[in-house]
Amino acid sequence: MNILIICDIYGLNKSSEKLEKYLKDFSHNVYTIDAYKGIFKNFLCEKEAYSTFIKDCNHNKYYSILEDKNKTFKADLILSFSAGASAAWRLSEHNLKFCKKIICFYPSQIRNYIDLNPQIPTLVVLPKKELTFDVYVLKKEIENKKNVDVVIYDYDHGFMNKSSASFSKKAENKSFELIKSVISGIS
Repeated sequence: MNILIICDIYGLNKSSEKLEKYLKDFSHNVYTIDAYKGIFKNFLCEKEAYSTFIKDCNHNKYYSILEDKNKTFKADLILSFSAGASAAWRLSEHNLKFCKKIICFYPSQIRNYIDLNPQIPTLVVLPKKELTFDVYVLKKEIENKKNVDVVIYDYDHGFMNKSSASFSKKAENKSFELIKSVISGIS
């Protein structure tokens, strides 16, 4: 299975490497996209990561990078995080011939794209809260769309990324189990 990972604002790091290794251990073909052209960054905090993301890439450029990669890498499954998940949400409205499922973990920017209608099954995994909007209102706005499922985890934004202050080993394990279940359902 071809799996595309789309990183969050932290880019490539130990968490993205761990997920990639986990998937490759099950013989999947994995490609990872980040906002920094494959250069590892060691951010001190989320504020630094976000300002660098906006300066070096930004949300629209990240979406364009994803669109371009999708033309050459025919992903069966897209796993996406934060800014990457927001880009994947935007991509979901296109008829992606090969893609069977998109999972968007804590995609806060989708609040700006709630009018989109995903053409492929898309699972949105929201954190228990966001600073800039009410996750329960967002859930209500998108959960009845065709091809959309929404779950809210009892963890904070960034729960799968060890670089984030909100990282949770328990949430990471739960998310890996979710990914494994999704893969077995589309294999």
